[in-house]
Amino acid sequence: MTINYSKTRVLNLLGCIIAMGLFTSYVPFVERSSDNTIDNNFFLQISGNYNKVIKGEMCFESSYETTNRGVTFSTLRLELEDTKNNKFSLLISKENSLEPISLGTYRITNERTGSMNYFDGAFGYLNVLASDELPFYTENGKIVITKINGKVIEGFIKLSLENFNQKKINISGNFIASNLN
Repeated sequence: MTINYSKTRVLNLLGCIIAMGLFTSYVPFVERSSDNTIDNNFFLQISGNYNKVIKGEMCFESSYETTNRGVTFSTLRLELEDTKNNKFSLLISKENSLEPISLGTYRITNERTGSMNYFDGAFGYLNVLASDELPFYTENGKIVITKINGKVIEGFIKLSLENFNQKKINISGNFIASNLN
């Protein structure tokens, strides 16, 4: 009876060790500096027809624009600072707004007419320059802003994108963007 009990304990311990190894092998590694802060401003996981992790620095710019019909839009653009390998951009736009983009959830919209800046909702694209793929454009998903001030915007994204060859990818992750100005 003691032998069976010992075997069970050893097998349970071994199973736990293997499970821990499997679970932690899928957790993305984020570089940290000596003061334990995250060095990268965003860490995005891409899955689907193209699997990759994109990390780096992101910046933002907010503005107000008025159409030739007199309709005012508040816009917020989030972009990669380093565009050597990837071009990634998100745009949030609010119609009839003189208020800046604020905390909240912004859903992807595909109902745009006219200029890219003049719509109510969010839009984005990813162009992976190191691949032979066509650029991917957002089909659905959301951008969530959890912190915003004049210097920094923090949040997370969960997006589905598709290119003109009907290849699909998903992008999810957290970001911290600094003001471009």
